[in-house]
Amino acid sequence: GQLDLSRLKCVVLDEADRMFEVGFAEQVEEIIAKAYEENKKRPQMMLFSATMPDWVREVTSKYMSNDVETVDLIGDATLRTAVSVEHKAIRCTRDDRPHVISDIVKVYSGCRG
Repeated sequence: GQLDLSRLKCVVLDEADRMFEVGFAEQVEEIIAKAYEENKKRPQMMLFSATMPDWVREVTSKYMSNDVETVDLIGDATLRTAVSVEHKAIRCTRDDRPHVISDIVKVYSGCRG
């Protein structure tokens, strides 16, 4: 079977720079292209990446609208973690991950409901 992406509302690409580094650039671009060609409403794209290599910029410029908002937490420093980033490790089972991630997002985004 095939995955129907025609009603997709949001494309989230996390660790985009790492996907490129480990050789998944072509596959990631293929999935994004498919999502956008099947969906007339153009889903919202959210990209999270520690760095912005050329490949990430090229792929996103093809699919993101002109009203892109970039949040740069480290400025020109390319090899350091932003001091405002807080790292957390939470042990949970694979089955519990969606619920744990949802709870974390709610707590740290200020949404409690």
